[in-house]
Amino acid sequence: MARPTKKARHAASAGAQATATATATASTAATTTATKAHSKTPAQLAHELLEWGRAHGARVSLLDIAENTSTTTTTTTNDNNDNDADSRSLHRGVLAASAISAGTEICFIPERLLLSETVVRASAIGAAVLSYIAATPADNALVNDSARHPHAGTLLAMAAFMVHESAHEGSHWQPYLASLPAGYALPIAWPAGRVANLLGGTPLEHLVRERWVWVDHGVGVVQRACGESFPPGLLTRERLLWAASAVWSRAFPKARPDKSQAGQDWTSLYEICMYPILDMLNHKRGHRIEWKMSDEGVSFVAVDGTAKGAELFNNYGPKGNENLFSNYGFVLEDNPEDYFKVFLNIRESDALRDDKMLYLQRVGACNGLVHLVFRDEGLPADLVSVTRVLVASRGDLAALNSRLPGADDKNDGHGDAVPHSKPVSLRNEMTAMSTLNGLFRAKLGALVGQTPDYAADEASYPDDAVPRDLARIYRDGQQRILESAIQATRQVGGTSVTTGWLDDVTIHTSNARLHTSSAELVDVAASAEEMDPEPLLALVVVNEAKLGAQSAWHEPLQTLWTTAQPADPSPEMMEDLKELFDEVVQGFLDSVRDTDEAMAERLSDYDAFVRAMLLVETEAVDVPAGWVGAHDGGASDVSDESDPLVAFVVGAL
Repeated sequence: MARPTKKARHAASAGAQATATATATASTAATTTATKAHSKTPAQLAHELLEWGRAHGARVSLLDIAENTSTTTTTTTNDNNDNDADSRSLHRGVLAASAISAGTEICFIPERLLLSETVVRASAIGAAVLSYIAATPADNALVNDSARHPHAGTLLAMAAFMVHESAHEGSHWQPYLASLPAGYALPIAWPAGRVANLLGGTPLEHLVRERWVWVDHGVGVVQRACGESFPPGLLTRERLLWAASAVWSRAFPKARPDKSQAGQDWTSLYEICMYPILDMLNHKRGHRIEWKMSDEGVSFVAVDGTAKGAELFNNYGPKGNENLFSNYGFVLEDNPEDYFKVFLNIRESDALRDDKMLYLQRVGACNGLVHLVFRDEGLPADLVSVTRVLVASRGDLAALNSRLPGADDKNDGHGDAVPHSKPVSLRNEMTAMSTLNGLFRAKLGALVGQTPDYAADEASYPDDAVPRDLARIYRDGQQRILESAIQATRQVGGTSVTTGWLDDVTIHTSNARLHTSSAELVDVAASAEEMDPEPLLALVVVNEAKLGAQSAWHEPLQTLWTTAQPADPSPEMMEDLKELFDEVVQGFLDSVRDTDEAMAERLSDYDAFVRAMLLVETEAVDVPAGWVGAHDGGASDVSDESDPLVAFVVGAL
């Protein structure tokens, strides 16, 4: 399917000679059927497509398929047909053959013309591929990813079926497959160097590389599953990429014919489906359409009237530029549906990994690790909620589990079904926001740090400027979203993070409220340059705790000092702490004695130092540099590479 009408850029620019070479033609060893199809003009192929539809019950009398339908330069398409000498400038679209009034059925496509997953599964090629994948775990792992690409296996079977049928002269699907563009200038079809330059540092670059690997593996899997069923030279990377690109750019969901065994997830309720003729309609954001599905087929109804000769449009629904760019080959400027996709995970090294996964299973959030962040809309509630779990300490996790229904006698079975939807503690909330801040800053740094060399691209592709325009629009959108997200992380528990607020609720070495002796301690450490942030903060905490009422955090600090129960340290950890105290801290305290002997004596308490280090381990958080004092800059400032500040949380929500 095709393209937007406003503020869009056409990605099917056949000026990219390498793209055309990589994707536009079938193998020279393919059958004469494919050769004959590609020798026909676009008009001939369109006519044969409509005649095929009519012969099988399609109602298409109100449609005209035409080239060069656009009357403005901003109306674009992703269809690029190399059958014509001037195919690079073609814009395929569907026009109204006569005036169409509101509420009129524009066309009807019968069920037997819908190329669906059900059709593919019933075919010899589709059945062979899917049964082979199911029976071969190693190859299944190569092409199937139920978490991130739930239809990957089916997509491979459909692509293999399309390649096979495209060279089969007697195939029912031949007229439709012959009408498809001979090549797709999607990013996956760009040369590797161009992808690295124009898309470097973006999620789309990663997606393109994933798809390259998937296609490479897919050819081998299909070859092993049923390679003998293909004419020699037909089953190639280029042809499989052509078919997969057609599905990526033209397929829509379709209700499965049998839902008796369906589960609750959408993949069990819907299958991927190609809609011949209907998929010729270009995209127009906000265009009002109505699809009517039945057992007989699908009707496309005009909500608004259309004048004779005017272009008819589809509406692909709200889609971000990453989706539009990767699957359809265009982007929208100032796209309100644009997003940045965030993938969360639990570190393999996390000692609480199994406990956290178990909790997520109990609350039904195991698949909640992928989130879409939109510009100027704050952070998605689900993203924040799941991050609370991922950064939870042992105490946080115990608190979350205690909120579950039936967790203990206190909630009497009426607990919170989604405990992590509410803050757990100030430290957990700060850690969650700090973690997301770091994630977004890392992504923004990669994006800005790999700014394309547009001059080099122009030198390599002087007649193909469209990908450069698309890349600029896409990258600008991603940068604005990330900057907005970084700013949103400065909301902790409904409070805007300011230096003053941070000084109130945490003890850190840049805090203006530190006792003068603690400030002197920090100054000595800065001069000595021999203390790591954590042991220095532990010494500051010990000093503030022993100052009693003289400390600005006397009450909360005393409560933490006397009631907090950090995990018991291992013997190895105790050995490390003893070595740290004897070999580093004591030497540092010798320097402190030169300025404040009384403070040095206060801090020579080994047991107090160990207690403080254990508390720092459980109660401290890495605060982004941008949250503190002189580093309090704009959200887009990625030049500040200052290390996060370790802050000991003494406040509460």
